[in-house]
Amino acid sequence: MERTRLVVFDDSRDAITRYAGSFANADVDLLSFRRPTIDTEIRAALIAFQPDLVIVDLVMGESRHDGYRLLAELQEVRFISGMPPVVVCSKLITHSQMGEEERRMALAAPGVVAAFGKFPDLPSAEQLLQFVRRRV
Repeated sequence: MERTRLVVFDDSRDAITRYAGSFANADVDLLSFRRPTIDTEIRAALIAFQPDLVIVDLVMGESRHDGYRLLAELQEVRFISGMPPVVVCSKLITHSQMGEEERRMALAAPGVVAAFGKFPDLPSAEQLLQFVRRRV
Protein backbone atom coordinates (compact mmCIF):
# COMPACT_ATOMS: atom_id res chain seq x y z
CA MET A 1 0.00 0.00 0.00
CA GLU A 2 1.31 3.44 -0.93
CA ARG A 3 2.02 5.99 1.76
CA THR A 4 -0.11 9.12 1.92
CA ARG A 5 1.75 12.22 0.74
CA LEU A 6 1.04 15.47 2.59
CA VAL A 7 2.40 18.97 2.01
CA VAL A 8 2.31 21.68 4.67
CA PHE A 9 2.84 25.39 4.00
CA ASP A 10 3.35 27.11 7.35
CA ASP A 11 5.91 29.73 8.34
CA SER A 12 6.04 28.49 11.94
CA ARG A 13 8.76 25.95 12.75
CA ASP A 14 6.74 24.98 15.81
CA ALA A 15 3.62 24.25 13.75
CA ILE A 16 5.60 22.16 11.25
CA THR A 17 7.15 20.20 14.13
CA ARG A 18 3.68 19.65 15.62
CA TYR A 19 2.30 18.46 12.26
CA ALA A 20 5.22 16.03 11.95
CA GLY A 21 4.52 14.73 15.46
CA SER A 22 0.82 14.39 14.74
CA PHE A 23 1.52 12.23 11.68
CA ALA A 24 4.41 10.27 13.25
CA ASN A 25 2.31 7.12 13.71
CA ALA A 26 0.47 7.43 10.40
CA ASP A 27 1.60 6.01 7.08
CA VAL A 28 2.48 9.50 5.81
CA ASP A 29 5.31 11.22 3.95
CA LEU A 30 5.38 14.89 4.89
CA LEU A 31 6.91 17.69 2.84
CA SER A 32 6.90 21.18 4.34
CA PHE A 33 7.61 24.71 3.15
CA ARG A 34 7.92 27.87 5.23
CA ARG A 35 7.62 30.43 2.41
CA PRO A 36 4.23 31.82 1.32
CA THR A 37 5.05 31.65 -2.38
CA ILE A 38 5.63 28.97 -4.99
CA ASP A 39 8.90 29.54 -6.82
CA THR A 40 10.38 27.26 -9.49
CA GLU A 41 12.08 25.02 -6.93
CA ILE A 42 8.92 24.53 -4.84
CA ARG A 43 6.81 23.98 -7.97
CA ALA A 44 9.19 21.22 -9.13
CA ALA A 45 9.15 19.62 -5.67
CA LEU A 46 5.33 19.66 -5.59
CA ILE A 47 5.06 18.10 -9.04
CA ALA A 48 7.59 15.38 -8.16
CA PHE A 49 5.95 14.68 -4.77
CA GLN A 50 2.33 14.58 -6.07
CA PRO A 51 0.62 15.27 -2.73
CA ASP A 52 -2.65 13.70 -1.67
CA LEU A 53 -3.45 16.67 0.56
CA VAL A 54 -2.07 20.20 0.99
CA ILE A 55 -2.36 22.06 4.30
CA VAL A 56 -2.00 25.85 4.12
CA ASP A 57 -1.65 28.38 6.93
CA LEU A 58 -3.37 31.60 5.95
CA VAL A 59 -1.12 33.94 7.92
CA MET A 60 2.33 33.51 6.43
CA GLY A 61 4.64 36.45 6.03
CA GLU A 62 3.03 39.84 6.44
CA SER A 63 -0.71 39.07 6.45
CA ARG A 64 -3.47 36.63 5.58
CA HIS A 65 -3.25 37.90 2.01
CA ASP A 66 -0.06 35.83 1.68
CA GLY A 67 -2.04 32.65 2.41
CA TYR A 68 -4.77 33.51 -0.08
CA ARG A 69 -2.14 34.35 -2.71
CA LEU A 70 -0.52 30.97 -2.02
CA LEU A 71 -3.88 29.24 -2.52
CA ALA A 72 -4.16 30.95 -5.93
CA GLU A 73 -0.59 29.95 -6.85
CA LEU A 74 -1.36 26.31 -5.98
CA GLN A 75 -4.08 26.35 -8.63
CA GLU A 76 -1.41 27.09 -11.25
CA VAL A 77 0.71 24.02 -10.42
CA ARG A 78 0.23 21.28 -13.02
CA PHE A 79 -0.21 18.22 -10.80
CA ILE A 80 -0.27 14.95 -12.77
CA SER A 81 -3.36 13.71 -10.91
CA GLY A 82 -5.02 17.11 -10.75
CA MET A 83 -5.17 19.53 -7.88
CA PRO A 84 -5.11 17.76 -4.50
CA PRO A 85 -7.60 18.78 -1.82
CA VAL A 86 -6.50 21.74 0.30
CA VAL A 87 -7.17 22.22 4.02
CA VAL A 88 -6.65 25.66 5.52
CA CYS A 89 -5.50 25.99 9.13
CA SER A 90 -5.25 29.44 10.63
CA LYS A 91 -5.16 31.27 13.92
CA LEU A 92 -7.71 33.61 12.33
CA ILE A 93 -10.35 30.87 12.25
CA THR A 94 -12.11 30.94 15.61
CA HIS A 95 -15.64 30.67 16.95
CA SER A 96 -16.03 34.45 16.93
CA GLN A 97 -18.09 36.18 14.25
CA MET A 98 -14.91 37.39 12.53
CA GLY A 99 -13.36 33.93 12.81
CA GLU A 100 -16.41 32.28 11.24
CA GLU A 101 -16.32 34.84 8.41
CA GLU A 102 -12.66 33.95 7.83
CA ARG A 103 -13.68 30.25 7.68
CA ARG A 104 -16.33 31.05 5.05
CA MET A 105 -13.81 33.07 3.00
CA ALA A 106 -11.26 30.23 3.16
CA LEU A 107 -13.84 27.63 2.11
CA ALA A 108 -14.78 29.79 -0.88
CA ALA A 109 -11.20 29.65 -2.21
CA PRO A 110 -10.70 27.20 -5.11
CA GLY A 111 -9.69 23.70 -4.01
CA VAL A 112 -10.27 24.26 -0.28
CA VAL A 113 -12.28 21.40 1.24
CA ALA A 114 -11.99 22.28 4.96
CA ALA A 115 -10.88 25.09 7.25
CA PHE A 116 -9.76 24.67 10.85
CA GLY A 117 -8.49 26.95 13.58
CA LYS A 118 -5.01 26.38 15.00
CA PHE A 119 -5.79 27.17 18.62
CA PRO A 120 -5.87 25.83 21.21
CA ASP A 121 -4.21 23.16 19.07
CA LEU A 122 -3.84 22.02 15.48
CA PRO A 123 -6.46 19.67 14.09
CA SER A 124 -5.65 16.00 14.73
CA ALA A 125 -4.14 13.71 12.12
CA GLU A 126 -7.50 11.92 11.91
CA GLN A 127 -9.35 15.18 11.23
CA LEU A 128 -6.94 16.09 8.43
CA LEU A 129 -6.54 12.63 6.87
CA GLN A 130 -10.28 12.36 6.19
CA PHE A 131 -9.75 14.85 3.35
CA VAL A 132 -6.93 12.98 1.59
CA ARG A 133 -7.45 12.33 -2.10
CA ARG A 134 -8.16 8.65 -2.64
CA ARG A 135 -6.07 6.98 -5.31
CA VAL A 136 -7.63 4.42 -7.62
